[in-house]
Parts: sequence; C-alpha cells; structure tokens
Amino acid sequence: ILALLGPDLLLVYNEAYVPVLGDKHPAFGRPVSAVFPEIWAEVEPTFERVLRTGDPVRADDRPFLLWRRGFLERCYFTLSFSAIRNDAGVPTGILTTALETTRQVLSERRLDCLNRVASASLDVDCIG
Repeated sequence: ILALLGPDLLLVYNEAYVPVLGDKHPAFGRPVSAVFPEIWAEVEPTFERVLRTGDPVRADDRPFLLWRRGFLERCYFTLSFSAIRNDAGVPTGILTTALETTRQVLSERRLDCLNRVASASLDVDCIG
C-alpha cells in the first residue's frame, strides 16, 4: 500500500511496497515524481484526475518500465487509486494499492506462445 500525500504527492508506504521500489528504497517522504521520474509522464495524468474529480481509477496488468534494480525493467501491475479527502471532503492525497503481476502476465504469454507453436506443429503433415 502506498499513500501519496499533499501537493507534492509525498510517498508513504508499508514494507510490502519495498520490492516495487527496489534500489530506490528508502524513499519515504519523497515526491513520487522524484522517485519515479521514468514513469512520471505516464502516471501524472491519472493522479491529476483522481485529485481533480475524487473518482477512483483502476488499471489491470498495466505495463511500466521501472528503474529499480540498476536497469529499466518491464513490469506489470494491477493498480487502484482512490482519493484521500480532508475534513472538507477535498481530495488532498491518493491511496494506492499495487499488486505486481509481472510473473503472471509473462507466464500467460509464454503459455499462449507454446500453445500456438503446438497448434501449428499439429497442422504439419509429418507422416507423409
């Protein structure tokens, strides 16, 4: 779980979020734009929308190129973004849940590829 707080969207997260950060940990209290500059242009419009409308946003198996282990890594996440509201009901932050689905997405793609190869090989007349 990740919370983005205040106008600078400062990161507040639990231990379960540390693998998402990788080498960027610790990043507690830093602006999300500074921690994830490689994806800021992709995620900033979603954050702006949640803060402007207060409406939640969900994305399944969303791909990102994250710099987290010393190189850009293709990762997939199922995400939800919900407004955190102040006492007046105005959105002032975002509660984010992030479930990394990289292994699942890649496994499904590999299985699909193997199934296509197997199907194609069945179409070949090997007996004569």
